[in-house]
Amino acid sequence: MKKILLTVFAFVIVSFMASTNANALTATTSLNVVATVDPSCTVDTALVLIDFGVYNPAELVTPLDTAAPASFSWSCTKGTTYDVYITGARDMTGLIAVPDTLLYELYTDTSGGTVFPSAAGGITGTAVSNVAVTTDIHGRIAAGQDVSVDNYSSANGPSADPVITILY
Repeated sequence: MKKILLTVFAFVIVSFMASTNANALTATTSLNVVATVDPSCTVDTALVLIDFGVYNPAELVTPLDTAAPASFSWSCTKGTTYDVYITGARDMTGLIAVPDTLLYELYTDTSGGTVFPSAAGGITGTAVSNVAVTTDIHGRIAAGQDVSVDNYSSANGPSADPVITILY
């Protein structure tokens, strides 16, 4: 008899608990998840070197071009408007003959037809993806400049090194 009573009692308790859970109430609300993506651009190349090699000022016919273009990689967040240009003087000063300055120009094309912009209003657009873009820089030293024997560099003189700039 005790066994039957315990079984009935256990059955009543389990049934009560089941009916209580079946009648449980819930409360809900929406979870709002947000993030902001700001416009951003970076130059991904640490140092760009344009090496003209040996320049012969006595050569009066053909200007000296870089053997291969220098290039730099940069990227902007998709949808960011950008303006790419290279600031700074386009000259090199000698290490020894400090008053001597060797002038050069930077171009966006191999033929030297389009000067690389040196101020805002340069290469403009809107990034269509977040993927890095590689941009070539072609340099040219005009023939027949009256300079002394020396090693010339944009880092030697009073002019600042050219700076790749992305305005966004």
